[in-house]
Amino acid sequence: MDLGLKQKIALIAGSSHGIGRTIARTLFQEGAQVILCGRDKKALTEARAEFLKEKGVGAVLGIYGLEATNPSSVRSLFKKSIAPGKKLDILVNAIGGVDKFGAFNDLAFSDWEHAWKVNFLSAQYLCQESLAWLKRSEAGKIINIASLAGLQPGRFNPHYTVAKSALISYTKCLANEVAPDNITVNTICPGTVLGNGWDRNVASRAKRLKLSLTAAQKMALTEETQKIPLGRIGTEQDVANLAAFLVSNKARYITGTIFRIDGGSSKSIT
Repeated sequence: MDLGLKQKIALIAGSSHGIGRTIARTLFQEGAQVILCGRDKKALTEARAEFLKEKGVGAVLGIYGLEATNPSSVRSLFKKSIAPGKKLDILVNAIGGVDKFGAFNDLAFSDWEHAWKVNFLSAQYLCQESLAWLKRSEAGKIINIASLAGLQPGRFNPHYTVAKSALISYTKCLANEVAPDNITVNTICPGTVLGNGWDRNVASRAKRLKLSLTAAQKMALTEETQKIPLGRIGTEQDVANLAAFLVSNKARYITGTIFRIDGGSSKSIT
């Protein structure tokens, strides 16, 4: 299926690692002109070289350092990466994660503040700054990467859960606001996904339970797989495939919608 992404200009925030990098690669392979940005400039340089070696038909318009929790850095990104009077077709907000793992009693106020900035405010800054350029597109697209935890809270990492819940609500509000400009805004909520976040979680579990990394990995794989009807843990590519569809014109009548991608592990029908 041709998603019609050739020559579309896509800015993927958080494209140095993880889901963001995989989404950027997928859009590049579909022919999009991607702008890579994040905190790890070395990883961005490696990503660009990796993409250009592949058989994608897109282009990498540039790589930019970004501190997404700083509004000044976000404003600077758009001024540097998009020429005056030009447009942006796609914004993907894939910045986020858990820096401090734990339950309520393990978290300091600073942990809550940091999680709020990284997992909610960063996306808000990027969305707000992007609108002037997205309005110049015939059909602008925004994808916010949240988490299943924002819909179905567990016992750990409440600071992360609350911030992602706010992002989900924000997405719906923004979708209503910008619909007259033919901009769609949707949220993807991944369940358990193998990648950087998984690796950090396993390392935290190993430390907490005084296990080897191998033992903690085996335990986590067994526990998580048992919760998933499809019988496997998701991949970053699973998420990227959904994102590529949602930013295409095939999804032009979809906005303000939450997409779970969790192998069927959600307990709710809504």
